[in-house]
Amino acid sequence: MSIIEQMNAERRARLVRLGAISPPLPESEKRIKFLAERVEHQQDTIAELQDIVTRQRELIIKFADESESPTPRLNDILVVVAKHFKVTKQMVAGVQRSHNIVYPRQIVYFLGRKYGYSLPQIGRACGKDHTSALHGANKIKTQLGVDQVLRDHIEIIEDGLHKYVAERIKVSQEFLA
Repeated sequence: MSIIEQMNAERRARLVRLGAISPPLPESEKRIKFLAERVEHQQDTIAELQDIVTRQRELIIKFADESESPTPRLNDILVVVAKHFKVTKQMVAGVQRSHNIVYPRQIVYFLGRKYGYSLPQIGRACGKDHTSALHGANKIKTQLGVDQVLRDHIEIIEDGLHKYVAERIKVSQEFLA
């Protein structure tokens, strides 16, 4: 509200008679008030947007810190294993129990344990419970001693996993630069 609007009516009338101010037109006063309210609203909107940008920047930094970890995430393991066996991540983490899906899922369980994830975390990532993760990880661990093809699969997957994580870190660093 302007200084003139704050003045009482008698004082405004005296200033108009002296010629210090011109009498406001009713329409122009409405427009001025409307524009002032719009500006005030836009300033509030700008402040809200600045708060949102600040919060998003904090989240980006938080997730960037996590994405720069050289330890593969469970999602990384799922993606690389699924790609290696030419199935989708959703299939590996789904309910299907055919051998071409269960085998990759058990490898995910095994690699999840190898990289330090808990059985409940691994089970959740694959849409199963911790006992399924335990059974599958143990089965792969046992087979590794006698199955050269499985050892080859694990070696190829781990190479791919290290490349995948390195690329994730590179993209994260480029994004923050």
